[in-house]
Amino acid sequence: MTDYARLVILASKNGRDDWFPVEHSEVPEWVKDPDNMGRLVNGEACMKCDEGPTGSLWYRAATTEEMSDMERIIAAHKKLERRRQRTLH
Repeated sequence: MTDYARLVILASKNGRDDWFPVEHSEVPEWVKDPDNMGRLVNGEACMKCDEGPTGSLWYRAATTEEMSDMERIIAAHKKLERRRQRTLH
């Protein structure tokens, strides 16, 4: 039997705090690599040090149950904003 969990990809500029949810379309392909996703699922964070002058954002995964109330509010706000944008176009 396979277990499934809904994951949210979070990003941070410094990898320590101020984590924010990232839209699926905004998650870099290198983060979606199966090896990196495995690390994220296991609780690790990753970044790409050779991207740009200071490296990439840091990324980590969280289940929806692990997200803080503030992260849920931000995610809900972004979802509403996407719906609004679709109705305007």
